[in-house]
Amino acid sequence: MTRTVPANVVLVDGWPLKDVLKLVGTVTEAKPGRAVIRGAADSEVSVSGAGGAVVGVLGYEDSPGLSQPADITTAYAVNKQVSVLSGNIYVRLELADAGGITAGASLYAAADGKVSATVSGRIVAVARSSRADAGPIVGQLVAA
Repeated sequence: MTRTVPANVVLVDGWPLKDVLKLVGTVTEAKPGRAVIRGAADSEVSVSGAGGAVVGVLGYEDSPGLSQPADITTAYAVNKQVSVLSGNIYVRLELADAGGITAGASLYAAADGKVSATVSGRIVAVARSSRADAGPIVGQLVAA
């Protein structure tokens, strides 16, 4: 089923598992909907790189109030508490592929917490919307 990319929300459908964890590391691309990996401590996460062992995506609409950025295009601040969503859910993800993607394609962790059709590590999600270029898509999480 093809899904429409929503505006200013990350969770599209489903009942996510939610963790509130501390965001560490480089945060310039720590925007809602970006894939994250565990930090040095179990209570920490950082933005995933290509092939990262993704544990979920940064949430937005249910993040702690003082930590929540102005909108989903704004990065979280370092050392803030963030909502991390995981489980069999539909979420807004950021596609790195300039050539686009078709619904049903497997997605893998790419640089800056984005996803890509380029095989790198384990499958993170399945595309549930199509796109002709890089940008926001809907994906169904499978590895987180």
